[in-house]
Amino acid sequence: MNKLIILLTIFSFWYNSSRCETYTDFIKLKEENGILLFSRWITAPGDRKTREIKATFEVEAEPSVIIDLLKNEQQALLWMRGVKEMKVHPAGDTNEWHVYLLYNIPWPFNKQDCIIRYRLVADSGMDQVQLTLEGTPDYLAVREGIERIPHLSGSWIISKTCTGKCKVEYSVYSFQKPRFPRWATDPLIQNNLIQTMVSLKELAAKTPLKSTT
Repeated sequence: MNKLIILLTIFSFWYNSSRCETYTDFIKLKEENGILLFSRWITAPGDRKTREIKATFEVEAEPSVIIDLLKNEQQALLWMRGVKEMKVHPAGDTNEWHVYLLYNIPWPFNKQDCIIRYRLVADSGMDQVQLTLEGTPDYLAVREGIERIPHLSGSWIISKTCTGKCKVEYSVYSFQKPRFPRWATDPLIQNNLIQTMVSLKELAAKTPLKSTT
């Protein structure tokens, strides 16, 4: 059942044919284990729509801890649900790197992978960090027997709250055409994302806070 959730999650990213978007407001989908889930529609020419999904939570951790967990290959396999392999490809600029992800999809379906460029676009003394995510499918050659996800886009916004906690906001959408109806895949996508964020939150909370004295 867990492998089926992984499969449907990957196959059901919402599709659109253009990058010229108009955003509507986020609406709350659910809250579970301290994770809030939202979504919003993105409209584009050609009468196509896609949905962006966002997860948020707060944790007793420093923003730098979240960044480290995003870049740590061994730790990533502990919190990224359905990921079989992760490889970080550093760039010359420390504010940018690429991540290769191979998803664990059961036979008889093709295995899928993706390549994401992480780019630091804003920070304020490490009290707030914003990362953009952009799929770069041509960054590495396609591996035999593995299907490359053609598009992925999103962001991480990580900031300190007035109470000293760390607020994490993750959003993502894709133009990949879905292969299953949304009514069937939405609950699986939401549960998979919540489990992923819960695992990330738990790992971040285990890292001791830095002393301010």
